[in-house]
Amino acid sequence: GIVPPSAEPDRIELLQSPNIVPIPAGEPFGDAYEGEILIKLGDSVSTDTIIPAGVEAITYRTNAPALSEFLFRRIDPEFAGRARAAGGGIILGGDLYGQGSAREQAALCPMCLGVRAVVAKSFARIHRANLINWGILPLEAPLHFGHVVHLRVCEPHLGSVTPRPLQLQAATSSYDL
Repeated sequence: GIVPPSAEPDRIELLQSPNIVPIPAGEPFGDAYEGEILIKLGDSVSTDTIIPAGVEAITYRTNAPALSEFLFRRIDPEFAGRARAAGGGIILGGDLYGQGSAREQAALCPMCLGVRAVVAKSFARIHRANLINWGILPLEAPLHFGHVVHLRVCEPHLGSVTPRPLQLQAATSSYDL
């Protein structure tokens, strides 16, 4: 049957699994962001490549910090540790970054590791929206990054919702987007 609401709702204890943890808050952007390139990827990187969907990670779906340990694990097992040691950074991708599914954890987990921007030639529509929702800048750049190891994203109002041209400074070259 139906259980009626308690007359004393403040005395009800809500039980939850110890694996359900709060999502860490992201950091606001300043006027510029400068970061290390954490990984360089090719074209058609799927959300399953970003964060696996299989049995290896399924038990952590409600624990974003723990799930973040699986980020890019299938192609770079050291990625999570490197991102954490660097204090975050930038991901470089090719065409159609984030294609495949609408897996929100593929944007949430990079945010948990301090990723602030993904620079790619193009993004899958839903993944681009998920990156924005979790405070990661999805920047489209039709460039070949070759030996770039450090990027600086410059814009007078990074937190603004009004689209403006951005400038990327990479090594000794500068690119306007």
